[in-house]
Amino acid sequence: GLGQMSDWLAQQGHRVCFTEPAEDMRAEAQALFDNQQQQHNYTFPVQVHDYKLQQIAEQLEPAQLVVCHAVLEWLHQPQEALPHLADMMLPEGWLSLMFFNEHGLRFSNIVKGNYDKALRDTLDGTGQRLRLTPISPQDPETVIQGLRNQGLEIVSVAGIRIFNDYLRDKDPSEENLLKVQELEWRYCHQDPYWRLGRYIHVIARKPA
Repeated sequence: GLGQMSDWLAQQGHRVCFTEPAEDMRAEAQALFDNQQQQHNYTFPVQVHDYKLQQIAEQLEPAQLVVCHAVLEWLHQPQEALPHLADMMLPEGWLSLMFFNEHGLRFSNIVKGNYDKALRDTLDGTGQRLRLTPISPQDPETVIQGLRNQGLEIVSVAGIRIFNDYLRDKDPSEENLLKVQELEWRYCHQDPYWRLGRYIHVIARKPA
């Protein structure tokens, strides 16, 4: 993407490899990294590559932490990416995986009155969508089982924006926003609330 997560990790002193196949997005990320490096905000320069997800395990050494956020939902065959993610991880390494939630999308359409969209119960990932809605929203249970099939241990599952995106009040006060934030933190790991998050965040570990 645009490198925000890589920037944050690099500022914590980690060695970071960033990869983005889209030239325009990679250029924006590179500009961010160059600026931060000039400001002496990095202990180590960020390594920038143009590899696709399927190429990373072949081109780079396995990592202690693999971060894959908002990627699966833009792939035509998302489940095929999971073995590649597992291959990127060192034994006892960690995966931070976040993806657009099929259930959250359907619930959002119902709340907004987009009933015809909600009645299309199968989201086929053909890319025929308006605006920036991802082409392949994912069923959380399918992704979680797919990770387990790769031998990964699921450590944590959380819903991201489980309440905020469904608020009737689109311009809440700062006081109410803080209350919503408290509710998000309180319930983001609890069933059934996490299942309605617009995004799902999974932390997984690769056994030794």
